[in-house]
Amino acid sequence: MRRSFLFVLALTVSAMGVAGGAAAGSYDDAFRAEARQDYAAARVLFRNAAEHGDGAAQYNLGRLFGQGLGASPDFPDALIWFRKAAAQGHPGAQFNLGRLYQNGQGVKRDLPAAARWYLKAANQGYAGAQARLAAMLASGDGVARDDAQAAKWFREAARQGEADAAFNLGLIYAVAAGRGPRQTPMRLNLKDAMDTVFGKGAWRETSGYRSMALEDALRAAGAATVPEGVVSRHSVGTPDQPGAYDVVVTGLSPELTAIKFRRSGVPFRNLVPEDAQGGQGAHLHLELDPADPRPTLWHPTAEALGPGLGLAPTPAFGAKTPVAAIDGSAAVYSARNLDEAKMWFRRAATQGDACAKLALDGADAKDLTGPQKECAGLLR
Repeated sequence: MRRSFLFVLALTVSAMGVAGGAAAGSYDDAFRAEARQDYAAARVLFRNAAEHGDGAAQYNLGRLFGQGLGASPDFPDALIWFRKAAAQGHPGAQFNLGRLYQNGQGVKRDLPAAARWYLKAANQGYAGAQARLAAMLASGDGVARDDAQAAKWFREAARQGEADAAFNLGLIYAVAAGRGPRQTPMRLNLKDAMDTVFGKGAWRETSGYRSMALEDALRAAGAATVPEGVVSRHSVGTPDQPGAYDVVVTGLSPELTAIKFRRSGVPFRNLVPEDAQGGQGAHLHLELDPADPRPTLWHPTAEALGPGLGLAPTPAFGAKTPVAAIDGSAAVYSARNLDEAKMWFRRAATQGDACAKLALDGADAKDLTGPQKECAGLLR
């Protein structure tokens, strides 16, 4: 679930008018310092305005702490500044507070709190928050499952260019058109994989994304990380979607954790049981396979296919009014929904979504792997 940094900058710049021309100059200096990777100077400049109550500066200071720019990530400090900015209504800060609560970074993991912060940002049009809130509503993770609201927020996020949201919205329409499987795929992620294999609450993530500065600090502490000059998988991707995770399962050694994960059938790229390193205990190094388009599954109820999205409900999904009495025939509705499905898949595919591209191409099944066949059949 991605979010354009340009939107964040626009929010930041729009808030400058409150502080006047002098503050604007400080912001310019702060962003210039960040651009040349002088993060220490950027922090000082943002802090000057943040301590005088400027919400945008508070957000940007929290962002520097949270992303670990120029130093190791400092989630407790990020939490402090995001809270201050969020209290002033800054949607980027509200979104990031949701992430910290959802991931348990700098604060105890609290999914209902995460959902509340996502909702605040979503109501201000923040696409990343809309997409995350939709996923929580679809899965019932921390909130009561509500397929109709999930579909609503997927649409709002998809309209703003969120690829995962566009993919899921396309699949809702595909199901309504009577195509593909009677379920809507959601992206395979670490939480889904670990909860499925080991159970909720039975595992914890001990490390995810690492900035290069953190990698260097670990090397200096004597950790057996990758050699100098080699980029770790932990430093590939984004904080939301790193290339690698370290996990610990309660009651299982890293070796037994690896064996059980291998037997689960969940696609992965690499599994390496590792000993304690640089202050981190023994753990399993885990890399999910980003090239595998296979999804986990969300089974939407009839409510997700209702008129709130402009979908054409069909009797197969529990429509109370016969389709023919609404507007002509089931075929008319099926064609409309199929067109919508293709439109949203195209939006996702243009942003690099492999599963959406396979669905649109309808590639020859004999040339595809099992997971690819599942994607290629979504519009058939």
